[in-house]
Amino acid sequence: MGCITDADVLSQWLGRLVGGAVFAGPDFVVDHGDNYPCRSTVLAC
Repeated sequence: MGCITDADVLSQWLGRLVGGAVFAGPDFVVDHGDNYPCRSTVLAC
C-alpha cells in the first residue's frame, strides 16, 4: 500500500496527477476527470 502522495495512489482518491509533485511547497495539478484540472498546494505535511 502506498502513500497518498504517490501518483498511483493519488489517482484513486482525487484524480490523475498531471503537473508537479505532491509535497509541501510547490503547486501540483490533478485532473479530476473529463478534462477538469485543479491546481493545489500542500501547506504542511
